Amino acid sequence: MLLFFASEIYGHIDAKFGGGSPVQVRFFYRLSDPATNEKSVAGLLIDETQHGYYFLRSPEETKAHFVPRDAITEIDFSQSPFK
Repeated sequence: MLLFFASEIYGHIDAKFGGGSPVQVRFFYRLSDPATNEKSVAGLLIDETQHGYYFLRSPEETKAHFVPRDAITEIDFSQSPFK
């Protein structure tokens, strides 16, 4: 029963209700991202720790990216960061 809830239901519940659905965000970097030379990146926030953030760049990705807290100056939690 717990496995069913964790695999089929939890990921579809909005985070604002305590669920595991990713949150759309835009990270603004302190310095440009060395890989893309961009000052910001849109993504889906999946976890936050005391050291940084884990996010997906698109809903199709299966591997999370990590960005340290001290590399970020601002996070926009707007409804449409991909625009």
